[in-house]
Amino acid sequence: MGFQSMIDADCITTITELAERQEDNHFKALASACLLTKDQYDQYHPRFWLALDALIFQLSKDDSHLDTLETLLLWSLNLKEDILGEKSLMLSPLLRQLVFFYCLKLDCHEAYHYAERLLSICTTCLPPRDQQVLDALYLLASIEHKLGNVRAAEQLYIRILKNLTETLTDNSQTMPIQFDEVAIHYQRLLKSDGRSQQAALLASIDISSKQQRDRGHAILNMLSEALAEKTEMSRLD
Repeated sequence: MGFQSMIDADCITTITELAERQEDNHFKALASACLLTKDQYDQYHPRFWLALDALIFQLSKDDSHLDTLETLLLWSLNLKEDILGEKSLMLSPLLRQLVFFYCLKLDCHEAYHYAERLLSICTTCLPPRDQQVLDALYLLASIEHKLGNVRAAEQLYIRILKNLTETLTDNSQTMPIQFDEVAIHYQRLLKSDGRSQQAALLASIDISSKQQRDRGHAILNMLSEALAEKTEMSRLD
């Protein structure tokens, strides 16, 4: 039996155990539907993917099934990669789910791996200010921040905020993520790094008008230049 066949068999065993041993009838029904669809088609058929996704969604509501959920999430990714390719934009919802899953498990290094993959796919397939790109940037920035990678997190926060100020127009205040939310996280980073003056300057940004957004963009450029100088000094040291 090949390696992939062994993975498939192990995952089918996992689903079978859910169908047979799970006390929750909803879990049993979803697991049984997975097995039935697998028998009717195969693990690469879209109908099986839908059944598996429904089971994964239900498992994600219950923290007592984290190991099972991890097994099925990774299997789902593996199956879809085989058919769609590793750089398909259609993988992005699953990669995003894996980021949140590993954040829940407090495994920031695994979360970083999938956030980096998500960002790579989104930036390759979509315009730079697309909602999915900004969301992927924000996920990666948050993880870099949690890992203590101050310079990398700061660079990403600035990139997001610049994109948000450029995306807004006087006639449209719709944003994929909130400017203030990102700015607050960036302010916390600056304060914890002993740069309270820069944090206060960032807090002064107002995006309610084009004139104010232009001023905000200038402040972000200044912060970006300061970061570049600080990074260069660290490299020389």
